[in-house]
Amino acid sequence: MKRILLFLIMAFVLALSACQKKTETPPAPKAGAVKANPAANPVESYAKGMKGYEGRANGAQAEEDMGDIRTAIQTYQMDNGRYPTSLDAVKPYVRAGIDINRFNYNSADGSVSLK
Repeated sequence: MKRILLFLIMAFVLALSACQKKTETPPAPKAGAVKANPAANPVESYAKGMKGYEGRANGAQAEEDMGDIRTAIQTYQMDNGRYPTSLDAVKPYVRAGIDINRFNYNSADGSVSLK
């Protein structure tokens, strides 16, 4: 009885999978025909996608660098009792590789922003 039931279930599943709607492939373009959408070029799409990732990565790096500069400003303030007059004063507190010239600095309140 169990074998018959198993056989019927397998046959039912097989029949259902054979009845699925097949998708039709679009007709091939005629020789010499111009593509309707030149933006659908996969190489261009890939390049545009990579530029988007690069922009997001640079933005994330700038945010991380700005956080490091804010920490350096706070450390400078704790050591000296005042905010630095310029970002050049916090260079010893900042890790190597951060370009402090990419940031605007307000010495009145110690705020930093991206240029």
